[in-house]
Formats: sequence, structure tokens, C-alpha cells
Amino acid sequence: MTDSNENITPACQTPEKRLSQKVLKLQLRQLRCMVDWEMIINSVPDMALVLNGSRQIIFANTVLLNLLDAELDDVMGKRPGDLFHCVYAKDAPDGCGSSDFCKYCGAAKTIIGSLNREVCSSECSITDIDMETSRFKVWSSPLIVGEEVFSLFYIRDITPVFRRQRTERSFFGNLLNMLSNIDVMFDVGASGELSPDEQKHHILRLTKTMNEQINIIQDIIAIESNELQTNFTRLDSCIMLKDVAGFFSGDPIAEKRRIVLPEDKDNVSFKSDARLVRRIMINLLKNALEASQNNDILNIECASEDNKNVVFSIFNPQYIPVEDQKLIFRQSFSTKGTGRGYGTYTAKILAERYLGGKLWFASSPRHGTTFYVSFPLEDK
Repeated sequence: MTDSNENITPACQTPEKRLSQKVLKLQLRQLRCMVDWEMIINSVPDMALVLNGSRQIIFANTVLLNLLDAELDDVMGKRPGDLFHCVYAKDAPDGCGSSDFCKYCGAAKTIIGSLNREVCSSECSITDIDMETSRFKVWSSPLIVGEEVFSLFYIRDITPVFRRQRTERSFFGNLLNMLSNIDVMFDVGASGELSPDEQKHHILRLTKTMNEQINIIQDIIAIESNELQTNFTRLDSCIMLKDVAGFFSGDPIAEKRRIVLPEDKDNVSFKSDARLVRRIMINLLKNALEASQNNDILNIECASEDNKNVVFSIFNPQYIPVEDQKLIFRQSFSTKGTGRGYGTYTAKILAERYLGGKLWFASSPRHGTTFYVSFPLEDK
């Protein structure tokens, strides 16, 4: 669980050592000495947890248990990220709260705040092990029993509202702007400021971009509803490279930048979904173009790897700051403003979930940034 819009809170501020089930049940008995607190927590319509100083669950309300189809003993001792299968908790040394990504987590910060006797609220995104991202509103209050401080942690799933607002803001706004630009092109053409050929060129470019935006919307909706269909056919890597590079011919974002294809490239034949591979490559090259500066050279290449995979690479000389690198595949994360941040997220989902591939990157001040995406030579 991470949240890029909050200040960083070190994960080491709370003890990482987990307490035993015996101690947890003793803590629960202490809490149950409080009058009607279970009834109060169970009466709220949101998911609610009581966490100890190690951020372990010692109580979960009926809303959350019914949602998970679980008993209290099934969740006791876990941490929130463990409970929701957070992808970052999975590989962390001590689970939820112990990875580098947890420093940015809105949920972790509210819990830590309440353990410091503050009332806190925030939002956080949870990307699970299937790369599904959900958005939550979280609140946390201190619950003091004797000398011990617990966290009363409330969770509300705002994913549907968040996704709708995100889609409307990002894509529909862009489409309206493009329609307005087409209207302007007609006015400019009528005034004689552009020749018919120039007018045609600009309108064709705008309609191509609009079509690409609509395709992105369709892919994201299909991904989120698990309805995306694939169609695997035999593909040639060299043809794919030329097609992707040519897509940005005449596009303003490629102005004063040079896309270079390898001169001695070897063609690699592989089996995959042409539309989705093209979508991934266009997303990655577009991000590289937007991150680059005037007169930058961008290299796109491909190679066979161990006769098992084809690996495409897209290089640009600019460096991604470390704090942004940790969030680069997060849904809706972008360094380019609000309503952005779908290119790398969508590319990773398509490559790894639907095409059996892998997407990763390397970035340093000295060597710039290279994104790599691999696909199996044969359909798995």
C-alpha cells in the first residue's frame, strides 16, 4: 500500500517484531473490558480494525469479516497490507510496513499517527498480487486502554468513485480538447491561414490521437472488468518497431527529438497479440518522449533472449528520481500532473497478466532510463 501524495514516514518508527497469538488474545481480553466497544465498532458501515502497537490486527468488525468470509482467528495477527494481499507486503522482510514502498503509504501513516495519539485520515492505493489496484479512504484514532495505545482503523472502499472521476477527468477532458482543436483547425482553414494540405494533416493527426485515446479507455475498462480478450498471431519484431516509431511521425511530442532504430537489427519472430503489444510499446515510447528534452535521442531496439523471449527496449537519456521510481507502475501516478499516469500501469498489466511477459526498467543519472518488455516467443 502506498500513497505518493503524502510526506514520507519511515517504516522503522514502529516495532517490526510481531507478537505471539497468546499476547494478542490477552490484548483482546483487555479491550473487551471496555463497555460496548465491540457493539460500537460492529455498528459502523465501514470496515474497521483494532491494531496493536506492532500494527497487528487483534479485532476486525463484522463488515470486514463478512467481506472476507473469514473468522476473527483467521485475521488476528496480520497487518492491513497482509489482509488485502498488498503486492509490496508480499516481498517485504516482515510483511506489511517493512518495505521501502511502505514509507509512502497513506494507511501506514494514519496508523502510526494514531499510535502517537493523533486522529488521522488519508487515502491510499493498494495494488494486490494480481496487480489489481483499489483506492481507499482511511481514518485512524487512538484507543487507549490503561497505558497501552491501540489504533482504531476504519477503511472505506472508494475505488468505483475514484475510477469514474479519474476516467472522466483524464480521458473525456482530453477528447473534448481535441474536438475543440479540430473545430479551430476548420476555422483557421477557412481564414486561409493554412493550406488545404496543412489543414488536412493537422486534422488527421488529431483524429488519430482521439482514436488512440478511445482505445485506451476501452482497454482500461476491459482490464478493470476482467473482460479483455486476446488474439495471438505470429509477429515480427522489426515490423513492430517500425510501426511504433512511425506512430509518432509528425506528433508534437516528438518534435525536436529523434527516435533511432538499430541499423543491424535482427528480426525476431514471436507469437503474441499484435494490438496489445503495439499498445504497450506506444505507451512506453510516449512516456519516453514526454520525459525527454529537446535534441534528445531515443533508441528503441529488440533482441532474442535465450531463444525463449523477445525483449524490446526503449531508452531515453533522462533520469527518473528514486522517489518516483518506486511508484512508476502505480495506477494514476504521474510526474506530468493530475489525470495522467496510465501508460506504465496499463503496459505492465497487459504485458504480465495477458501476454505472459515481463516489464521492468533501469534508471540512473549516468545512463539515463531504459524500459524493457519481454514476451515469450511462443504462446504460453
